[in-house]
Order: sequence, then structure tokens, then C-alpha cells
Amino acid sequence: VALFTLGTSITAGSSHTCALRSNGTAQCWGDNTNGQLGNGTRAASNVPTTVTGLVNAHRISAASASTCAITSARAVNCWGDNTFGQLGNGAALPPANPQPGDPQPPDTSSAVPVAVLNVGGAWALDAGPDHACAVVGGATGSVTCWGRNTDGQLGDGTTTTRSTAAVIGTIANVGLIGAGGSMSCATTGPTGSGVACWGANGSGQLGSAGGSSLVPRAVTGL
Repeated sequence: VALFTLGTSITAGSSHTCALRSNGTAQCWGDNTNGQLGNGTRAASNVPTTVTGLVNAHRISAASASTCAITSARAVNCWGDNTFGQLGNGAALPPANPQPGDPQPPDTSSAVPVAVLNVGGAWALDAGPDHACAVVGGATGSVTCWGRNTDGQLGDGTTTTRSTAAVIGTIANVGLIGAGGSMSCATTGPTGSGVACWGANGSGQLGSAGGSSLVPRAVTGL
């Protein structure tokens, strides 16, 4: 890719790609309708452009039309689409059940990084299409998630979509986190040998019998 050097990690959303450079900055390219390139504009780019104000980043993850990164302060910044609160900055959410004649909800997307509220000490991160989760804390890591929650993919025991992070209180010793389309999974236990998943289970993606789960449920057979 032109004008990009010294990459340390790369991630792709639906129509955009971002890469973390060895100096802790990030560059993104592709579709930018929702500001998912983070460069302060809404113009698409076929060459890498630098994410505004992001320095010393450690992790980066692209969602459908948004992107999140862990900063040097172990906070999380996100940019791009915010229809379901996936930027985590506390912006007002549209009505859960909009009615004909309701006013058009305001555009709360951001073309530059904004801080996810209620997240500190983050060291792992993954973004699904419309939600994201981070592992926070030390050796006894816990999970916090934000964004769309129609299938319980935030794991907080509800189906309430959230524009700020909500800690999952039912799992600890988390090592790795993965966010899917409408579900999430994490490794658990002191040795990371367990896996728990939550959210939609229409195709058995939680790794256990039964329907959707609003809280983490152990994957069987591991």
C-alpha cells in the first residue's frame, strides 16, 4: 500500500482498513462516509491517511463503519459510525422503537477519535459490526462492552443498547476477547483454558446448547 511503512498490526472493517504503525500512530484508508478513517474528514481515500490525535496506540480494531484503539494511557478511543453507541462516548441514542413522524435522530458519528467512557486499564480490544468489548484490569481481567445489544452481545444481562461501557460482572481472569456480529467470546480462567460466549446462538455460535444468552456461558467440550 502506498505511503505506509513500519506496520505492526492491521484490521479491516466492511469497507475500510486501518493499520497501527510501530511509532504508535495509525493510518486508515477506504470508505469514510461515517468518519471511520479518523482523519477529520468524510472523504474516502485510496491511500493511507493518519488518524488525527492518536499517538502511542497499542491495539486497533475496525468494525463495520467505525474503529477503536487502545491508547498509551490504556484508555480506548473510537471514531466513525455511532448509530448504536459503538463509539462509547455517551452520545444520545435513537429511540429503540421509532414511530412514523418521529424527528430524524441527530448524527453522532465522529471523524476524529473520542474517548470511550468508563474504560480504564484496557489491554485487549475487539470490535464487532456494531459493538465493541475490551479487557480491563490486571491478571484478573474483566470485560467491558458497549454499543448494540439487541441479542445480548454486551453480556450485561440485558438487551439494552449502551453508548457507554458496561462491565460484565460474571466472568474474571479474562485473557482474550472476540466480538462477532451479534455475540462475543472471551478466554477465561487463570491459564486461559476456558472460553465463555454470550449473545445470539441461532447457529450454535456460543458453543453450547440453548438459545441466546444475555450473560457469559461456558463453551462445552473444551
